[in-house]
Amino acid sequence: MRAWRFGLVAGTVLTLGLISYLLAPASTRLRPVPGPMTGQVERVMDGDSFVLNGVGIRLADIDAPEYDQLCQDAGGADWPCGRVAGQRLRTLLTTGVACTSSGWDSYDRVLARCSAQDTDIAGTMVAEGLAISSGAYATEQAEARAARRGLWAGTFVPPRQFRQSNGTADSPTRLERFVTTLGEWIGS
Repeated sequence: MRAWRFGLVAGTVLTLGLISYLLAPASTRLRPVPGPMTGQVERVMDGDSFVLNGVGIRLADIDAPEYDQLCQDAGGADWPCGRVAGQRLRTLLTTGVACTSSGWDSYDRVLARCSAQDTDIAGTMVAEGLAISSGAYATEQAEARAARRGLWAGTFVPPRQFRQSNGTADSPTRLERFVTTLGEWIGS
């Protein structure tokens, strides 16, 4: 009886996996990562994303406050940290940018490491305390935190938590939803 259930589960997993793959937007299936990109930035969305050559770019390995996010300074007063981060990114990108892509995010933007005039843009944002590192810029973040720069001068809600509480969180992929549902089904 256990072998029968295992066969049923394995067949179901394969079938549903194939269906999920076929239902996924064609743009996310076997999508090549763009090569190096250079040029003038057309638009800055917030402190970690912008448009370059008509393509949405998300700086890899950092997370900046959302454009409408507020933070608190050392005295507890609100300050527009999201707008400040966006303005700083805009300033860093005024001379043009060169990006090397590494993949795609859940919003269909290219994840990239970018520089302007030999300055690592994401590293600068973290070093100035206007973005948090997801690991790659741990040294820059530790220095910004110790010097109480930017976000670290007071208190703030981490950008991901802010998105979740405001209904704009990164949505799980179809595969993540499928695996969660399958796990719940097998566990019952």
